[in-house]
Amino acid sequence: MAQGNEEFKGQTETAYAQGDQEVGAVTEKTAEKTKKRVQPYLSDRKEQFVQQLNQTAGALRETGTHMDDNRGGDLIRISADKIEQLGAYLGTRDIDELIDDLKSFARSRPWAVMGGAFVIGLAAARFMKAGGRPTGS
Repeated sequence: MAQGNEEFKGQTETAYAQGDQEVGAVTEKTAEKTKKRVQPYLSDRKEQFVQQLNQTAGALRETGTHMDDNRGGDLIRISADKIEQLGAYLGTRDIDELIDDLKSFARSRPWAVMGGAFVIGLAAARFMKAGGRPTGS
């Protein structure tokens, strides 16, 4: 009887391992297919975002030149420079590199990521609350 249980246990473990491998293979294939479909879309959106950043930086720089007599002009030009740097960084990286950089940042500064997620959550909640229907009394 004990030998039958051991044999059944061995067969069960073998079947479980084979099923686990099959699920892993299917998951990997699905992830690859999804990545191939999504990557071109993300690349296009990234390029559009980089263009918008560069346009914003140009507009800020122009505004800064009109405010030369004022300390605000310096701050605006510095902001334009930082936005241009961000655009250049994003423009030189592909999507996989950006994801790797983001993962690296999240590993090195998990509290910053959690804090950012918290702030985004608060902003989203506020946005949802503001977009709700007015309640009648």
